[in-house]
Amino acid sequence: MHVIPPKNANMVDFPPEMPVSMLNYFSSLGLHSLYSHQAQALDELKKHCNVVITTGTSSGKSLIYQSAILQQWLQDPGSTALLLYPTKALANDQLAPFKAMEEFFIRCESTSQLRSVIYDGDTSQSERIAIRNNAQIILTNPDMLHLSMLPHHTTWKRFFSHLKYIVIDEVHSYKGVFGSHFANVMRRLLRIIHFYGGDPLIICTSATVHDAQIFVEKLLERPFVVISEDGSAHGEKKIYFYNPPIVDQQLGIRRGILEEGLKIAALSMRNDLQTLLFVRARRSVEILLRRARENLLEYSIEGYRSGYLPSERRRVEQGLKNREILCVAATNALELGIDIGGMDRVVLLGYPGSIASFLQQIGRAGRTMKASSAVFVASMDPLDQYLLQNPSYILENSPEQPLIDPQNPLILFNQLRCAAYELPFQVGERFGGLAAETLKEYLDALCVKGELVEREGRYYWIGDAYPAADISIRSISTAPFDLIVEGKKEDTHKIGEVDGESVLWMTHPGAIYLQEGETYLVRNLALEEHKVLLEKGDFPYYTNPKEQQDIEIQNTLNSTSEENIRFFFGNVTVASQVVGYDKLDWANNEIFETVPLDLPVSNLNTQAFWMVIAESTVETLRKSALWYSDPNDYGPQWEHIRQSILLRDQQRCTLCGKQGGLHVHHKKPFRTFADPLQANAASNLITLCETCHQRVEQTVRIHSGLNGLGYVFSHLAPLYLMCDLRDMGLFVEPRWKPAGYQPVVMLYDAFPGGIGLSAALYEKYNDILHNAQSVIQQCSCTFGCPACVGPVNQEFLNPKEATLALLQEILK
Repeated sequence: MHVIPPKNANMVDFPPEMPVSMLNYFSSLGLHSLYSHQAQALDELKKHCNVVITTGTSSGKSLIYQSAILQQWLQDPGSTALLLYPTKALANDQLAPFKAMEEFFIRCESTSQLRSVIYDGDTSQSERIAIRNNAQIILTNPDMLHLSMLPHHTTWKRFFSHLKYIVIDEVHSYKGVFGSHFANVMRRLLRIIHFYGGDPLIICTSATVHDAQIFVEKLLERPFVVISEDGSAHGEKKIYFYNPPIVDQQLGIRRGILEEGLKIAALSMRNDLQTLLFVRARRSVEILLRRARENLLEYSIEGYRSGYLPSERRRVEQGLKNREILCVAATNALELGIDIGGMDRVVLLGYPGSIASFLQQIGRAGRTMKASSAVFVASMDPLDQYLLQNPSYILENSPEQPLIDPQNPLILFNQLRCAAYELPFQVGERFGGLAAETLKEYLDALCVKGELVEREGRYYWIGDAYPAADISIRSISTAPFDLIVEGKKEDTHKIGEVDGESVLWMTHPGAIYLQEGETYLVRNLALEEHKVLLEKGDFPYYTNPKEQQDIEIQNTLNSTSEENIRFFFGNVTVASQVVGYDKLDWANNEIFETVPLDLPVSNLNTQAFWMVIAESTVETLRKSALWYSDPNDYGPQWEHIRQSILLRDQQRCTLCGKQGGLHVHHKKPFRTFADPLQANAASNLITLCETCHQRVEQTVRIHSGLNGLGYVFSHLAPLYLMCDLRDMGLFVEPRWKPAGYQPVVMLYDAFPGGIGLSAALYEKYNDILHNAQSVIQQCSCTFGCPACVGPVNQEFLNPKEATLALLQEILK
């Protein structure tokens, strides 16, 4: 347990130059002084400096920009302000303080009226015209800036030419593809503002960003002053690090985190503690809700995640704020600063992927001087187990610096199309920090593409389309798919959305889709119409998609050769396809049927880091009987033996009686025998259908040292890259054709074009390999477990020993 002691506030007087009407407004809110960091930030803004405020959660950061905007409006009623929030929900949540300002100054009979508005996809056409003509303060999101405001900037001339402040809330959210797009959207915005003669100040806020100055200056290409000394007060907070009990000592298996989370939630609710359960996946939210309804009948748990309708999410937010809802299971969709009040307890079911997210999530508890607690429940993931043994990594290290690459060629190319549509480029012009020479190469490419033409030193847009409409800044995926529950005509209704990146694996035909604890069967996936048709029902099973990957090397950018291994960094194409799915019984989690699918292939052009194991290393491990990745050679008599077993079992599956598509299975794995004759003895062979064969293989499949290396390396890499586990893909192949049929372990950026993760991995692989060896050696399991080399179900071989032997050879 770690205790954060209570802290008193450091208060200072309001600045002497603050207008009396502002002092009266703050007095009406019960505010008679400022936190020290609020006063410091306002002083820097007065000096015409851009500021980034990095004080803790619930420290009054929003009051800083509210004060600055209000004071500017009182001095110049024609001035405008643009507030950007990463989500629509956060923008809606932050409107209330500005509406309170409006109402106060109306009551004071101010000569000018302050108009603050939300501008998002739900804003009607008539409202949009009024906003363009009259609004002083606009709260929106980067998507609307990209899709609506910038492409039609001529209709926003009044607003942009009088813009004094740009506020970017939760600036740490702008990472990865989203952040790389956003950096270019800001280049476009500042280019247009400059065109209209504006020069606004920029205010950024974040409770969890490391090296804030370096990051925001890379993101926004402007100098910034950092305000980090927190003057606010907070109550005591206890942080517990909890490892669920072991249920299988030999295999090192611990009780599941969802099961433990429900127990903690039940205990919290019995003590009337408002509790928030954070999980890492959307499906986990739904499994928690389902199990809660089955086992916690006296208590109600609500869900909150992306995909729910906005009205449902607003209901949950309001229910938390007024304590009508006592417990919510949520993904990181509830991590950002939406006002839900202060939770009594926050429970993190697994590490959320970064120190920044960890701090954001535990920051949801104790937003007053009242004592609170946070519980980190470790999963069997090696990263979770490492952090449980080394909590100082979280408690003493700073949050990660969000990783962005504004110069990502795919992103930059599309953003330049948008910028050229908005304003012609002059020859020799820069685009933010992009050099004029580099910019010219892109513009010339767009001329070849037929979308630009150069005339008299300017590049003009001549394309037919309005480019922003086809470019998502959240991903490279297509538009979201509507989730439609079918019924009678009047009963057919939409229950939510699924993003284009997830639709093939999450809502493929035959999938069980979970929402708010209810189960739905996917009847049809209409790819062209962007619709998923569902049937609601009480289905006794759930589904898991089966995916196949094929990777092609485009070019190698760097390589290092050592005696037993070679390391590479380069560009690759990852072809992924959902080829089927398993049906699993809710009661025992066993596969009872496998269904094939024929769905489109998805191609990802990205960057990768890979390791190729030398043949000499493989041979050394073979001699020690610790290389489990060779294909089985059943001997020259195998086909005769196979046919005799099929005849013996009357051409039927021994378990279910099915005929056709039969396999002959070794009860004890073939490679565990020294003598093939013993392995192929009739007593060790059994006839199974494909489905039953897969079920049996779940309990005896061979987990090799190569698989173990890929597992532990990929789970430890995020610690060194300061990224989320889901930001990288893993590929393990014992005989990979592009590597001359040698074994390979590859990690690739899960973003088109790459965002620098694989490049960083190439520089840090040696440290990760040594740490991987240490993690496995220190693990108390016998054969391997999810906390070291991955889930292991067989008792015949020792993948833990095989992985350590492989690492020993690599690190010689």
